[in-house]
Amino acid sequence: MTTHPASAAEAATRPEVEEVEVRVGPNLDTRFVVRVRPRPDESAPALVFLPAMGVRAGYYDRFVDALYEAGYSVVVTDLRGQGDSTAPRGRRGGGYHDRIELDLPAVTAVARERFPKAPLFVVGHSLGGQLSLLRAACHGDEDGLAGIAVIATGTAHWRAFGRRVPYVLVGSWIIPAVTRTLGRWPGHWFGFGGRQPAALMLDWSRHSRTGRYQPTGYDRDLAELLAGVSLPVLALSLEADPLAPRRAVDAMIDRLTGTTVTKVHLTRADGLSRVGHFAWARDPAVVADHVASWVRDQAARPD
Repeated sequence: MTTHPASAAEAATRPEVEEVEVRVGPNLDTRFVVRVRPRPDESAPALVFLPAMGVRAGYYDRFVDALYEAGYSVVVTDLRGQGDSTAPRGRRGGGYHDRIELDLPAVTAVARERFPKAPLFVVGHSLGGQLSLLRAACHGDEDGLAGIAVIATGTAHWRAFGRRVPYVLVGSWIIPAVTRTLGRWPGHWFGFGGRQPAALMLDWSRHSRTGRYQPTGYDRDLAELLAGVSLPVLALSLEADPLAPRRAVDAMIDRLTGTTVTKVHLTRADGLSRVGHFAWARDPAVVADHVASWVRDQAARPD
């Protein structure tokens, strides 16, 4: 684990950004650049932010800025194989298993080491939220988290998509067919998911077809384990979101029967100037306010 100074451009626009290099995998061939923005009060809650599939972490800069300005230290990285994170190509790029068992604990360890006195939360968008919930389902409070906030995180099962059922169902068969043929998923050709390793998209499409979260490397349906999550959860769904409609978010979040869940559906009436799965991040004040307020409430609770 090596710390590097922030670039001159970053330093000019964002206060005191630290960069930590993390490598995981049997050959240490997956590399993350974890960016840490600490508050002066290092006991202030620290938030680890995980992006959506195919979206660079830099896309969320305004959201990260808002969380920082709300008084929280923020830790951000690209998912493996995206942005500044690297991973082996093709099937060796890893599926859900590597992300849950290797990547997430390595990134949260950076935050825990950097902020040992702070309550630690994970905030995930879409796939980032799925991974954080499945990690908690598999490993409980092993990572020392105080809670998880997810944005537009729902099941990909075709039955949860209403009028879009035919589109999602067909996609759940086309994606693995293309992926197996090419050895990877060229999402930039299809407008979905970006370039992704075969292992991830085969796991994703299996879930989309069957409703079961049983990625390669696990011998049971991880969705069944969600009932055992004990961490408090905030789940935000968004108006006009075709990739995580309210029904799909509810289908996943309602499995969290063993903990306190705060569900909020945000619309234009709540002040969202941009709605949809990705557009909210361009004007994230409303989403950031909800996340910041929930974190504040959770951090104020007695142990």
